[in-house]
Amino acid sequence: AESAVYEALEAYISTTYNNAQEERRTAVGFVMTTYRKRLASSFHALRMTLEERLAVVRGQASLPFDELRSSEDAEDDIDESGDAADEEAVDQQKQTALQLEEQGDIEILLAQVRRLPVDTKAVRLAEVLQSLQRGSYHATDHSLLPAFPQAIVFTQYTDTLDYLRDFLRTQGFSVLCYSGRGGEWLQPDGSWKRLTREETKRRFKRQDAQVLVCTD
Repeated sequence: AESAVYEALEAYISTTYNNAQEERRTAVGFVMTTYRKRLASSFHALRMTLEERLAVVRGQASLPFDELRSSEDAEDDIDESGDAADEEAVDQQKQTALQLEEQGDIEILLAQVRRLPVDTKAVRLAEVLQSLQRGSYHATDHSLLPAFPQAIVFTQYTDTLDYLRDFLRTQGFSVLCYSGRGGEWLQPDGSWKRLTREETKRRFKRQDAQVLVCTD
């Protein structure tokens, strides 16, 4: 099912790009690259982007990739030289791509993403963290590696961070977060309390959480 979503997204990107006039392809390619980067991070990040994009195509929201994005996500806005692109030029590229995207195609792709089970990368992450906690057998030299009660997990997007922190909780892990929003600590009522950088570090050092999930 995940492979099918990858293929469907690539087909959507190719079709949108090929349907664009040559002078518009740079702008379209810029926006389509964002889809690929979000998918590479997590299916949840892709879903959030597609939902926002669909709202824009329907005229229910403003420019795509702006409302839900954090400072980390702004790293998408980089031109071919590797420098941050001009904000006005970025907005123009997004508008150009918007004219070529089809509501029906986005809806079909989004429906596929919504039907996916738990992200297999997230499942694998939980397995690795559990292995670190209990200590793992080293197949090469037949030694037992020491247990690591804590780990720091990095991801690019805050959408992926939000997905991982909720998933890891279901797997029995206690979690702290740090991103462009600051530190976050789960409260008994299920809400996340904002923490300073120093408070986040202090809590993690005294092992209040097993996993610290961060953006870059």
